[in-house]
Amino acid sequence: MAEVGLLEWADKQPDWIRDALRRHAARPGFNLEQEDKAGVTARVRHVGGFTADLPECSPLSAEHLRANSSNEPRAVLCSLGPVKHLNRLAEEQQLRFATDGITIIYGDNGSGKSGYCRIAKKLCRSLTADDLLGNVFEIGTKPPAEVLVRFLEEGATEPTPITWKDGTLPPASIARISVFDSANARLYVDKQNRIGFLPAAIALLESHGRHRTELEADFREEIKAIEKNLKTPLPSGYTAAGAVVKLLARLEIKSKDVMPSAAEIKNLAALSEQDMADLAGLEQALASDPSTMATKRRRAKAALEKLLTASEQIDAALSAAALEIYRNLYATADSTAQAAQLAASGAFATMPLSGVGLSPWRYMFDHARAYLASVTGIDHQHLPDQEGDRCMLCQEPMTADAAGRIQSFNDFVTGAANKAAQVASIAHEEALRQIKGLTIATGEAVEAALGEFGDLSAARKAMVALISAYYVEAGKRRDAIVVAAALSEYAAFPQLAAPVASKLRTEAEALEAEALTDDKAAADDGNRATDRARRDTLKDRKKLGDDLTIVLARLANL
Repeated sequence: MAEVGLLEWADKQPDWIRDALRRHAARPGFNLEQEDKAGVTARVRHVGGFTADLPECSPLSAEHLRANSSNEPRAVLCSLGPVKHLNRLAEEQQLRFATDGITIIYGDNGSGKSGYCRIAKKLCRSLTADDLLGNVFEIGTKPPAEVLVRFLEEGATEPTPITWKDGTLPPASIARISVFDSANARLYVDKQNRIGFLPAAIALLESHGRHRTELEADFREEIKAIEKNLKTPLPSGYTAAGAVVKLLARLEIKSKDVMPSAAEIKNLAALSEQDMADLAGLEQALASDPSTMATKRRRAKAALEKLLTASEQIDAALSAAALEIYRNLYATADSTAQAAQLAASGAFATMPLSGVGLSPWRYMFDHARAYLASVTGIDHQHLPDQEGDRCMLCQEPMTADAAGRIQSFNDFVTGAANKAAQVASIAHEEALRQIKGLTIATGEAVEAALGEFGDLSAARKAMVALISAYYVEAGKRRDAIVVAAALSEYAAFPQLAAPVASKLRTEAEALEAEALTDDKAAADDGNRATDRARRDTLKDRKKLGDDLTIVLARLANL
């Protein structure tokens, strides 16, 4: 009846769940293969609106459960064997079962009991199934196992013999026989200490629940990766207040505007042959236009200022002085942890169990304190430690000896050595968190952002390479520190390149001064405003075409 209830419940669920349940039912032990998990994930994504194509869903049905039914004929397993190509089982022997009563099979280790059990689990209904392997001592490709199966169907007078080959469907009559062993019995104990078997329908749902938990964890990891990508700035260098800038503003994570569609982005990035010809003509005509140069210099300045802020943060976090502070924090955390461990080994040397005062024990103590706070609403520094107080773990009133142990635990946790270890550990973890959180652009990203700046002169082009190298080395240094933290091995790290912040600041100031000069030269020239606007629009659209992959990736992440 459990299967009937499962089917009634499943029929009320969304299609993707019904499809997932079918996949569980079709697998040994109801455990999904990777291809099944990929199929379930694809259907969840479709329900979430992330894919346009509707994957076909096949719902769970009674035949998938292979449940015994009172309307279906019953069968009794009579014998297994002779067998071929299966472990080292003798090929001419036969394992027989009583058709009425109980059959007890016994034998020494290695006599073949497990081999025949694996055959039964493949042929009959089992929550788990094992592969049927050939004789490992034979050379060459192993053919599939073959088994002569004899079973007596309800109402029949003579057994039916069938030669079954591994990889083919078993006879339907015996596929309804249930097989239990230590791997799939799934015993549980109820409150009255009665033993029973977990019904197959419940085991199927349990497996489905575990997979949904896995799915949630996978999606959360994916979200974390996407959120990290969203912190990377979108390409810059477009005309202020232009159509492309307005579109990109809608792709910022904090934007309240409706996101553009992929088609809208692609349409704005599309240029006809005539548009390209117009752009080439306008750029040639306006090449020496002071207004154009002023705009170009200010875009380059904005790109420099972004990198300036980031480089100052890198200098502060990854400099030799900062690294020395970090090494000291690690050394302090390590030494105070050892001191706390030493104090614990002395204070608790006579305790019945070892490890008191160490990390696993401390986690248990802190959880007990958190539980006490949840019950009382007060953040206690101590656990109750008087005779007659209830223990926060076992809930029983404490004896004098137990209360004395808790008092010694409280004294240790609030002691100087343990507190020093805690403070040092928190300081070290915070310093490491700040290093991990550094956003360091790749060399390619730096060169792309400073493309216009490098075009202004040969000297500035050389400076782009210098700035790019600085960021590359900074990334290597940060990654090396993170790896060292994981291994607790702080050796030499890649050197941080010479700081570039002062150069960036000097160039940004120079670009603004040059732009002001250009502004003055353009003040008397208002005749080409229309041409400039048309050229800037076409340039923005062309650049958007170059940045299309990045922009569409941002849309997908959002």
